[in-house]
Amino acid sequence: MRRKLHRRCVGVVSAIALLLGAWSAAPAFAAGHPAGATAAEENPGAYPPIQVVAAVLKLSDDQVHALVQILTAKAQAIQPLAEQIQQHGQEIATLLGGANPDPAQLGRLLIETTALQAQVQTISAAFAAQFASVLSDPQKQTLGQIHQASQVCPVVPSFAAVGVL
Repeated sequence: MRRKLHRRCVGVVSAIALLLGAWSAAPAFAAGHPAGATAAEENPGAYPPIQVVAAVLKLSDDQVHALVQILTAKAQAIQPLAEQIQQHGQEIATLLGGANPDPAQLGRLLIETTALQAQVQTISAAFAAQFASVLSDPQKQTLGQIHQASQVCPVVPSFAAVGVL
């Protein structure tokens, strides 16, 4: 068990190191900034997410174009579901704000909302797989490492807050 945990931690640490090292690719984004400005002086969060993904995975122009198309199709597929989820949320809030909410109606809305959320997750997974299919093997490996690192992301702010990062 300890050995398995050690391997996982090593994988996560190397993925985080990979992410930090990827910011060395950020100077490509500095072209539109004042002369002399370096990537280290800038806020990495200021870059659009697609540019960050493209830099970290070293995507070609064709791959970036495919990513944009995939994201557009995903948004179009999810939008009606998101609208239904929002509508259900408003209906639930209205029912709960009333004097005697109908438990059957609340239950139906919650079950439908859960089913809609599952559809969104299924669609998201399908589009993620579609994106992965346009990547080279090294890019897929990098994406896998980033996925592993994302598992520890919720704890990173705590480490930053206590000043160890």
